[in-house]
Amino acid sequence: MITSVQILSLLDQGLVDYSQVDALQRSLHEEVLAGGEDTLIVSQFTPTWTAGRHTKPQDIPSTTIPVIRTDRAGSATWHGPGQLVVYPVVRLKEPGGSRPVDPRGRGLGHRHGA
Repeated sequence: MITSVQILSLLDQGLVDYSQVDALQRSLHEEVLAGGEDTLIVSQFTPTWTAGRHTKPQDIPSTTIPVIRTDRAGSATWHGPGQLVVYPVVRLKEPGGSRPVDPRGRGLGHRHGA
């Protein structure tokens, strides 16, 4: 159960670059895995397409907007002004178990030998 969450609002910075928030999210992920505080990142991005592992060229209707390849599943996602994005970076438990789960979907025991 999550008892407290730090809210990290980037809204006062206006539109932010997707890559910067992605790097922040990955850094916070490592901190949370090490026992750090659960965090919600709140932001709005400059116009950007993200292209997940399943993206096909026809999934991106406009190549005039930067396209950032990601290691995440899914297809193309547009990010931009007026779209509020909230990323939860929280420590999860396996369903019915007590081992922590990597927020990317894998039990931590798979990486740490537990």
